[in-house]
Amino acid sequence: MSHDKPLCVYALYLKVFNVLVIDNLNVWIIDFKGEVAALGAAILWAVSSIIYSRLGQTIAPLKLNLFKGAIAITLLVLTLFLRNDFLPAIAPVPLCLL
Repeated sequence: MSHDKPLCVYALYLKVFNVLVIDNLNVWIIDFKGEVAALGAAILWAVSSIIYSRLGQTIAPLKLNLFKGAIAITLLVLTLFLRNDFLPAIAPVPLCLL
C-alpha cells in the first residue's frame, strides 16, 4: 500500500494555487502599477547603493563614476532603441533648455 497521492490531486493543488495566488497577484500588479514600480525602484536603488559602496572601497572614485556613467548611458541608449524612439520629437524651446 503506497502513501503517494495520485497525480490528479497534485494537479488540483496546482490549479487551486494558480487561482488563489497567481491570478490575484496579476490583478494586484495591474491595479497597483505605480506602487509596484516605486517599490521596485526603491529596492534597486538600495541594492545598487550597497554594490557601489563596496566597489568604492576597491576602485578609485573617478573610475567608479566613469563606469557608472557608462552603464547609465548604455541603458538609456538601449531603452531608446527598444522603444523605437531614438530621436523623439521635442519642441525646440524645451530642447534648448536641456
